[in-house]
Amino acid sequence: MPLRFSLRSLCFTVCIAALGLALYTHLLRVETARLLASRNEFFSGIVKSQSNAVGPPLVRVVSATDGTVVANVVVQLTRIGPDGGDGGFKEFLTDSHGVAHQHIPLHPGRYQWQLTPSVSSVFMPTDWKRGMPYVSVGSDGSTSVPMLLLETKGG
Repeated sequence: MPLRFSLRSLCFTVCIAALGLALYTHLLRVETARLLASRNEFFSGIVKSQSNAVGPPLVRVVSATDGTVVANVVVQLTRIGPDGGDGGFKEFLTDSHGVAHQHIPLHPGRYQWQLTPSVSSVFMPTDWKRGMPYVSVGSDGSTSVPMLLLETKGG
């Protein structure tokens, strides 16, 4: 038995599909704008609270493209417990030399990192991935000041 479609039902189906796609696209744009605003508020709050932070150097952030230092990047550290679990979360801000200073104490151990630049920056958020260096904190609170690479948008 052949399927029969009337021109009217076919047009109706195409219109419903187009409306669904338009609605999805609109909601995606709204959600993207909300996330960018939220990220910008988060970033601004860190900059306000840590712009004058002092302490020993913790990490250095450089551009993955050309190796230049990157200022005003939020460095988020998550402590990795002995069993691989999460052991705490701290945030630091890089200075004009790309260095984040340890202005609050950290427990000894390994930390995975996430780098969050300003929304208007040419850089994009960059997460720790297997094979990248951990931030290791010694029992005296010191680190080897690892160099963390920040990826650029579209590159």
